[in-house]
Amino acid sequence: KDRAEYAQYQRIHELSTYASDKGEHVTAAMVIEVALNYYPLMEFGAATSAIQRFMAHYNIDEKDGNEEVASDGESGDNGSSISETAISETASEHRVKQVAKGVCIPFDAFLLLAKLDVAKLHESQALQDDLKLLTQLHRALVNEKSDFWNEQRESITNIVETVSAVVICINAFTLGPSIEHADSYVWFGVEIAFQIFYIFELILKMVVRGYGWFFLGTQWRWNLYDLVVVIIGITDLTADVFSRIGPSNLRESDMEAIRAFALLGRLARLMR
Repeated sequence: KDRAEYAQYQRIHELSTYASDKGEHVTAAMVIEVALNYYPLMEFGAATSAIQRFMAHYNIDEKDGNEEVASDGESGDNGSSISETAISETASEHRVKQVAKGVCIPFDAFLLLAKLDVAKLHESQALQDDLKLLTQLHRALVNEKSDFWNEQRESITNIVETVSAVVICINAFTLGPSIEHADSYVWFGVEIAFQIFYIFELILKMVVRGYGWFFLGTQWRWNLYDLVVVIIGITDLTADVFSRIGPSNLRESDMEAIRAFALLGRLARLMR
């Protein structure tokens, strides 16, 4: 049930500029790096201390690895040169980040922070001083996960749109033969296959992006347009099926007009 958070835990580790510092563990520096994308004024030192107190409050052992930090701090105090990665930083800023890089956050602690109940946090007297920072860290993780999934949905939608464009082009080339051989069950099967694809595409968009995006999003007009085109296509096929089963009130010319109108609608979408 925590698979999404565990995937986020791994993703933050892999994408962080501090990824090589602490093996497979996420560090305070990595989490703060994410939070800085949403709260640019967050201070490394204060946020690191808040994370440490948060883990101590929930009795989660901190896997500390600050041996290198101590030596780095001493060299900074003696006036020696700071490492190449911190040339643009002051000695103090560099030491603070080194401490944050040395504070490992086990997945249990990360999960608590990602699923933090802010209302309950207000009731905890021990964490009142860190309330603002912990809330910001929690919201940053929530926003990061949301943004990541939005990017994934956008990527899937773009792939579907590209495949759909190719299918519409193929459908355009098959329009002539399918009208010429209207009585052929082969071409009738081809038309059914195309229609199934268009229905599947529409459903996939609704599932991946959500009904809110489909009916109320920025592209809702085009989405409704797609829906109307699919309905026209279904009407065309339904009329065709009934004409094959028994007598129909629709003439062949009417059937061809419906089919052509449905395809013209799809070609208009392709032009868009």
